[in-house]
Amino acid sequence: MKFIYLNLNYTWKVFFLTIIFSNSYCQTVEINYDFLLFDEKDNYGDIRVEKIILTTNQTESLLKRTAKDTVFICELFGIFESGKDFDRKYSLTEFKDLKSSSYYFVGPYAKRTVKDSGYNISWRIEKESKKVLNYNCQKATCDFRGRSYVAYFTKEIPVKNGPFKFDGLPGLILEVASTDKMVKITARAVQILDTISIENPFIKHSTITWSDFKSSYKKYFESIINYKTDVDSEVFIPNRGIEIYVD
Repeated sequence: MKFIYLNLNYTWKVFFLTIIFSNSYCQTVEINYDFLLFDEKDNYGDIRVEKIILTTNQTESLLKRTAKDTVFICELFGIFESGKDFDRKYSLTEFKDLKSSSYYFVGPYAKRTVKDSGYNISWRIEKESKKVLNYNCQKATCDFRGRSYVAYFTKEIPVKNGPFKFDGLPGLILEVASTDKMVKITARAVQILDTISIENPFIKHSTITWSDFKSSYKKYFESIINYKTDVDSEVFIPNRGIEIYVD
C-alpha cells in the first residue's frame, strides 16, 4: 500500500498566493509618469514637459497628458525650467485597445482622431535589471518609428502595457528612454485600484489611419515650411514628436 503525504501548509500557501496574484492581475493600475521630449537637434524637433496619468487593465487603457510648469530635473538633461520656455497649456486624452493593438489620439495640428492599428513593437528582452519604484524591473530594447529605446518593465505587475504605444512586454513598463537622449518617461507612482471599466472616449468619432495622418501632416508641414521661406514668420511646426511624422 502506498501513502501519499500532502503538505497542507504548502498547499494553502500556494492557493492563497494564486488568489492574490489573480486578483492583482484583474485589477486596474494607475501610474503617474514624468515625460520629457527635448528634441532640439534642428529647427523641427519638439519640446514637451508633461505629467502623464495612465489608467490601465489587461484590455484597455486611458492616458491623460498635461503640461508641467515646474522646474523639471532629469539625469539626461539636467535642470529644465519648462515654464520659461514652454508655457502652452493643454490637456490631452489618448485611448488604447490592447486586444486589437489600436491607439486613438487627436493628431497634432491635424485636429482629427487617429486610429493607429497594428503598431506592434518587436522587443528584445535583455539580461540587465534594476529597480524602479522598488519594483524589480528587466531591461528591454526596441527600434520604433525613428528612434531606438531602452525600457524597464516589471513582472510584479503583470499588465502588458506602458505609456503611449509602448506595450507588449510581459509586465508593466515603468521607464522608457531613447538612446538619442531626446525622450525620457519615468514612473513616479503606482497605485492598484479596484477593477473599473475604462471607456473609449473616441468610440463615436470618425477616424483616420496612421498612414493617412502622416500624409495629411506632411502636406501641412510642407505648406508651412514653404510659407516660412518667403515670409519672416514665427510659425513653428515639428516634423516629429516621439514618432517621426515626416520622413
